[in-house]
Amino acid sequence: MAKEIARTIVLDCETYRTREPRIVEQIQQEAMAKRTAKSAAKAVKLEWDATAARYARAEEALAKTAVDVHLAEILCVCWREDGEPGAIDAMSDDAGEVSPLAQLAEYWDRIATAETVWVGHNIIGFDLPVLVNNWRRRGIVPPTHFPTCSNGRWRGRIYDTMARSGAKPPCHIQLETLCAAYNVLPPARVMWGTAPLDGSRVGAAYEFGVAGYQRILEYCAADVAATEALYRTMTLDGRYGTYNTRDEVAAQIQDIEAAVDLSDAQKALAIVGVLDGAGLVPRR
Repeated sequence: MAKEIARTIVLDCETYRTREPRIVEQIQQEAMAKRTAKSAAKAVKLEWDATAARYARAEEALAKTAVDVHLAEILCVCWREDGEPGAIDAMSDDAGEVSPLAQLAEYWDRIATAETVWVGHNIIGFDLPVLVNNWRRRGIVPPTHFPTCSNGRWRGRIYDTMARSGAKPPCHIQLETLCAAYNVLPPARVMWGTAPLDGSRVGAAYEFGVAGYQRILEYCAADVAATEALYRTMTLDGRYGTYNTRDEVAAQIQDIEAAVDLSDAQKALAIVGVLDGAGLVPRR
């Protein structure tokens, strides 16, 4: 039975390229119509315009949408809720992704509170926006206490292990590299064929079918387990760098007061909303 409150939710998403027909057609047409530089050699232009080359460009452009936070489609989401594993599989559902993603939103809406800390590796840069965009595209209301983005900044109780490592954006530190730096066991290796499965091969594993689905779920769960261990180490098991509700509220109020596009009345209402959402407004 699920706990009523989750103190931490460590999460990771695996994604696939967009399958929206209109967008697919647009990307294919743009990639195939792309021209070489006018100064390119004639042989290069002939090769570039070959049918096989044009289709290869289109496939490459489509593949890149698997890491586009606006277009990527979620295959699965794995998480650990205070150490307890969970997952939704959007690969095996004949109805598509709507049902499992709706179930996930409803579940997290029940167990997450304003105190829940959302943990992941590069979740600010990828997992959070991917989840929100997939929910909104399908008309699914995100969980009440799920982080939100405003003016380019994610708000909420978020612990991104990549961002908290001290790396200066846009430096991208692999999870395995950070685990090694903190003497944490890296994600367990999941084999696909003759080589370990990684993000660049998830699409091929998905296209293989049911056997590939299981490997993708294992790969995603392994990343979550390693991220949770990394989080525990980086926070000294919750004793350092974790959230204090009043500190977070103070930061949100500071952002509101600095907003140049809000009137004084709007700022006052926004501040009351922040205080009320944190449970700091007295009830009669």
